Amino acid sequence: MTLDSETKAVELPEDHGNEIRLWLRLLTCTTLIEGEVRSRLRERFDVTLPRFDLMAQLDKVPDGMTLSDVSKRMMVSNGNVTGWSSGWLSQGISTGAPPTPTGGSR
Repeated sequence: MTLDSETKAVELPEDHGNEIRLWLRLLTCTTLIEGEVRSRLRERFDVTLPRFDLMAQLDKVPDGMTLSDVSKRMMVSNGNVTGWSSGWLSQGISTGAPPTPTGGSR
């Protein structure tokens, strides 16, 4: 009988040294790449990775989105998005929009 990797890991944990080492190496590579991306965004554009991610999400919908829509797309809390967007408002990078009839703003 052939076991999938997850079942095999639970039933025969001693057989997974190579898989664990590979997973850890991939995690290390991911962390190094993310660090480089963060560094280059900060150095070249004076922007953080979360702020860049927010800009990328906003760029996908030219008519705008509610803060709730943005937080769902980015899988973060509304408070995080509010903090980022408040910074933009105070810096004059963005302007707030009036609430829509349903209560949100775009």
